[in-house]
Amino acid sequence: MFLAPVLKSSVIVTNNSNNEAEPTLRIAGIVPATRAEGPGSRLAVYVRGCSLACTGCTTPEWWSPVGAAMTVERFVEVASEAIETFELE
Repeated sequence: MFLAPVLKSSVIVTNNSNNEAEPTLRIAGIVPATRAEGPGSRLAVYVRGCSLACTGCTTPEWWSPVGAAMTVERFVEVASEAIETFELE
C-alpha cells in the first residue's frame, strides 16, 4: 500500500491520561473511499499544518496547524475499518 508522506508539522505529541507522550495527527479531513485521488479506490487523509505555502495551493485553509487532532492509534483503527468496509486497494 502506498502512503503519502506526512509533513512533520502535521504530527504533534500530546500526553495521554497516563501522562505518556503520544503522537497525534492534525487532521483536516478523511474521505474513507475515493476514486478522485488516482486510479482505484483509496482512503484519502488530509492533514493540517503545512508551512510550505506553495503558490497556487488549493487548500491554504489547511496551512494552520489549529484544528482536530487524532492519535495515530485511532487513525490506524479508522483506516483499517475503511479498508475492510470499502475493500480498498
